[in-house]
Amino acid sequence: MRRVFFSVLLFFSLIVFVSCQSRHIATTLDEIESYIQSHPDSALTVLRTLDTTTLKTRKLKAHYALLHAMALDKNWIDTTDVSVVMPAVEYYEKHGTADQKLKSLLYLGRIQYFNNRPDSAIISYMKAERETPHSTDELSKGLLSMAIADIYCDAHSLDKALSYIESAMGHFMKAKDTSRLSQTEGRLAMIFQEQQEWQKADSLFIKTIDNIADSTYLWIYLSQYAAMKVVQPDPDPSGAISLLRRKYSGKGSLNARDYGVYAYASALSGDDDRCNQILSMLSRNHSHHPNQAEYMEYRIAEYRKDYAQALSLLKKIYTRQDTLVYEILGHSVSQTLQDYYEKESVEKQRRLTEQRMNGITISFLLLVLLMVFVLWMRQKKRAGKGGGRKNDSCSRRGQQDASSSQGFLRDGYEPYAIVFCPFL
Repeated sequence: MRRVFFSVLLFFSLIVFVSCQSRHIATTLDEIESYIQSHPDSALTVLRTLDTTTLKTRKLKAHYALLHAMALDKNWIDTTDVSVVMPAVEYYEKHGTADQKLKSLLYLGRIQYFNNRPDSAIISYMKAERETPHSTDELSKGLLSMAIADIYCDAHSLDKALSYIESAMGHFMKAKDTSRLSQTEGRLAMIFQEQQEWQKADSLFIKTIDNIADSTYLWIYLSQYAAMKVVQPDPDPSGAISLLRRKYSGKGSLNARDYGVYAYASALSGDDDRCNQILSMLSRNHSHHPNQAEYMEYRIAEYRKDYAQALSLLKKIYTRQDTLVYEILGHSVSQTLQDYYEKESVEKQRRLTEQRMNGITISFLLLVLLMVFVLWMRQKKRAGKGGGRKNDSCSRRGQQDASSSQGFLRDGYEPYAIVFCPFL
């Protein structure tokens, strides 16, 4: 008896311990979620110190997976392993709120995008977008719009990209997130640059660079603005050099494309020695940047009237662009979305047909049950009437027997000859 008592006590103690441990982990994950946007590096550090074997429930595993994917993305750590976020996607699909579904699908799409799968990413984004009417997380809705815009930019569908960027700006304004609003304005400037709307792009680049707080995005927009300065109809080479120097002095390293812009700006400024030094350096490191600076090298050759070199570089650029176009056509965003919507339509029609058939089946069963009930009630009513008629017959026979008995008595017969109704 004592052994049974201790076994039961140990069992309940274990349950209490696991429950307390789960509550502690849940509290820790909630705390991480509260600061992951502002301090993603700290969030990632804490997540990596957690013992994942203590995540006993699917709910805890889903929450951890979502936060882990968010932390990796916000720390610029690209991962191609979708299993990082899949526990969250699978759990929240059935048990999550609109915000949780949106975020899990958003970060699944981000991983697919960095895995060079824009066709898969856009499908995940479209599924996430279906949750936006029910979602209250304006920040996540803005990030989703920006992610979709990036895919449309890659596909050179600038009108669509512009529409989603403007949508993102609206969400960030509602979220009162001025930092991301500045980032989005810089992205909008890049769209206007590609559309060759130079004045709009120029004013937005200036506004973004003056207001942006995130150094990573600042380096990106300084590079883009510098590149625009040397290719716009009225080049500003000194402005381009000044922007690149600002990037370098702010501890932002210059990439091969930046050096190409620097070389072209130097040539436009008449500083051929510096231009040649940079081109020589690029040539020595060509294996590390096979195409990043080629366009600027082509512009330099054309500016110097070295048409043979310019033509050679131009052929390389077009060959590479043909390959890029072929890759884009291989997984066309528009075609992918068309296929997706067609499958969605077929699936929706299948569900409607299935629901209609279920409705017909249920209606038929209800009708059969109703008919059975009506027949049973009628049979019961008939049985009641039949019983009443039998009782009336017995009453009449009883009266007749009574009259006969009285006749017998009058005639001197004994009363034991009375016949009783067998139905009573």
